[in-house]
Amino acid sequence: MNGNYTLSPRVGFNYELPTALKTQIRGGAGLFLGQNPVVWVENAFNNAGQLSTQAISNKSSGTIASGTGGAGYTFTGNPATQPLPPSAQQGNAPVPSFDVIDPNFHWPSTWKENIAVDHDLGFWNLVLTAEADFSQVNHDVFQRQINYKVAASGPALTPDGAIRYNGVITPSNIGSQYFIPTFTTSNYYQSITSTSSSTLLATSATGTVYDLTNTNKGGSEQYSVMIHRPMKDNWAFSLAYAHTFATQVDPLPSSVASSNFGDDPGLNPNDNHNYRSQYEIPNKFVATMTRDFHFFPWSSSKTSISAQAVVQTGQAFSYVFKGNANGDGITGEDLFYVPSGPNDPLVTWASPTEEAAFFDYLNRNPDLARWAGKVASRNSSFAQWQRTVNLHVEQEIPLHADAHLTLFADCFNFANLLNKKWGVTTNYDGSFETQTVAGTGYNPAGNGGRGQYIYTFNAGTLGLPTTFSDMSRWNIQVGARLEF
Repeated sequence: MNGNYTLSPRVGFNYELPTALKTQIRGGAGLFLGQNPVVWVENAFNNAGQLSTQAISNKSSGTIASGTGGAGYTFTGNPATQPLPPSAQQGNAPVPSFDVIDPNFHWPSTWKENIAVDHDLGFWNLVLTAEADFSQVNHDVFQRQINYKVAASGPALTPDGAIRYNGVITPSNIGSQYFIPTFTTSNYYQSITSTSSSTLLATSATGTVYDLTNTNKGGSEQYSVMIHRPMKDNWAFSLAYAHTFATQVDPLPSSVASSNFGDDPGLNPNDNHNYRSQYEIPNKFVATMTRDFHFFPWSSSKTSISAQAVVQTGQAFSYVFKGNANGDGITGEDLFYVPSGPNDPLVTWASPTEEAAFFDYLNRNPDLARWAGKVASRNSSFAQWQRTVNLHVEQEIPLHADAHLTLFADCFNFANLLNKKWGVTTNYDGSFETQTVAGTGYNPAGNGGRGQYIYTFNAGTLGLPTTFSDMSRWNIQVGARLEF
């Protein structure tokens, strides 16, 4: 693993133009080290193929107990003399799983460039700032599962072009009330194949093998403009707007290798492909204002009130299949293929009624309909705009000489305190913000032997938005600061 030393070259400049109104150009470029991925590296030491647990029933009777109607198994603290049932009753021996690290793994690092202009507008003490920031991934973290088994027979690819793995393609059990007649849990609504099942392991003597490696794909562009008035005559304000576009291969939402790998919507689970970043905020408006008051005649007794209003694009989300659409054993993470129309040869339907309902839904949802005939890309859509107001109040209290105490209080999402319907954040609460649309089965002989999806669409497959309670409630923090 490479990273015992780092070299981060950087350069910057600041130039003031010889103009009547102060104008400066500033910028820089360099290589910046990312956050230390300690927990992901640590996984390789915590999961090195050792067997940590094997559960055996301690029933007092039955086939698993020793003898007919025997007394069962007695606990012993010696790991070398653990009681085991007869070998015929033990079932399959457990296989080791591993988290491994690419021997050429590099610590995350990013190239960054910045250029900005600050200009004094010449009235009301206003300063205009325009700025552009760019970044390109040098090394980023990427998680793979390198012991996957592809389909043993039939087409190698699913109808939408994804790699077909050896697990079952199924909408899973969406609720019996939504079942179509003649379709059952044995021929359509099957359970999703476990990723640790030998069915999905290329080498059955080994369990899943999660490989921590690098990618050099991804980056961002951000453009911002701000007008601000520094504090003068007891008041200050700023107005700002930022536009961001960012791409990323692996959002890495978890500390555990298996969930890091399984919580990435995509076409193929091991794809080294940079999609739009989960953390991108395309549009963000921020307005702030601060007013100082002097209610008391003493020095160091100022009262300050600040307000901040934020309006921004909602969180990104992805359209995905309900269940598992490529047989990789991961549920709700396969990007959704949007049929081109009722006659799309890649798709047939479990029910004509559901087919009609789907296209009616599609006609009312242009955000999804724009992907007709294609796979909807990761994070291609955004939840409702978010609107938040924050409030800050502080009071200085003089103590002795130059020492004073500052009491302060912050109210986050102040608008929600005034009205519970304000400041509410909604999105789709699937794994890492995903909206399920339709589920699918699979007919390998369909479409002239090229394979064909069998879609089902109903209330059991369609995801609904939810309110994120932690982001939709007001909260207050208070504190004190001693200065001298």
